[in-house]
Amino acid sequence: MSRAPRGRGLAAASVAAFAAAAFFAWLFRLRYWIWRGEFSTEGRAYDPVSGDVYVEQAGCIWGALMALFLVAGLLLALSARRARRRSGA
Repeated sequence: MSRAPRGRGLAAASVAAFAAAAFFAWLFRLRYWIWRGEFSTEGRAYDPVSGDVYVEQAGCIWGALMALFLVAGLLLALSARRARRRSGA
């Protein structure tokens, strides 16, 4: 049974991390960015159409998760590139 080169596994992990970063960026936009001008002094915004209450602190959470996965994706992509260069592929 042959193993896949290390660079391919790192590349796949990089793609997964970038996909997670894109998902959290979408959540950041949906749960915070659209409502950023509507937050009250308590840090809440109310959507009368859907009845949802948005919390200002959600921007920190979704933004931090997006940044974390973006940095992880970049590091994994660089590691995959370095591994492929070492293996001569």
